[in-house]
Amino acid sequence: MKSENVIRDIEKINIEIADLKSKRVVLQKKLEKIIESEERIKQHRVNYLVDWVNEAVSEFYELEIDILAPTRERITVWGRAIFCHYARNHNKMTYQAIGDMLCKNHATVINALKMHENLLIDYEYQKLFLHVSKKLSDEL
Repeated sequence: MKSENVIRDIEKINIEIADLKSKRVVLQKKLEKIIESEERIKQHRVNYLVDWVNEAVSEFYELEIDILAPTRERITVWGRAIFCHYARNHNKMTYQAIGDMLCKNHATVINALKMHENLLIDYEYQKLFLHVSKKLSDEL
């Protein structure tokens, strides 16, 4: 009698364990979908930021620029610096993630952020930065 109860209890526990394992698998899949969705949202937000900076800088200079282009032209470099500033300070992206977006390394991003801080005393850069910032605040 006692051994039958123990066996029954063990069977119940095994059934509960199997049930918990299946629930764990379902929850794991839901978590993966949530993480994937968050990554897509973050990627969309960053792509939007790239487009937004390109558009704002292009509008300011009345030229078509692309901050992802591998060029050292001043206007493009300044646009990249502004992008790095917003990506780092407003989107809380890592240096490496920003660098990956720009096809640059993290040291280039750090340099761009330092350059941004140093250029804030330049009158033309100030005007550009204020124009881009105003466009961002208008978007929000």
